[in-house]
Amino acid sequence: MKFVDAKRGESALDEDTIDFATKFGSYMGIEDPSGVESILTKKFKESFGEEMYTGMEPPMAYKAKDSLAKLVFKRMFDFIVEKINVSL
Repeated sequence: MKFVDAKRGESALDEDTIDFATKFGSYMGIEDPSGVESILTKKFKESFGEEMYTGMEPPMAYKAKDSLAKLVFKRMFDFIVEKINVSL
């Protein structure tokens, strides 16, 4: 996945990456393709019951992508280990 500067320090998905992000989102159950971009390029904060989204610069978006990949890998690994343990 590649990110580009969009505006005022925010990042967006590169044109070549949008198709991959759409496929990834459908595998993960995210129906709206822009949802994947939002997950990877915006920070969510909640303060006093108010939700706020702020854009991330491309280096932070790359870190968010890496964190998401680690989480998916961990969940898949845990699922496989659980299935093996049940079958034993």
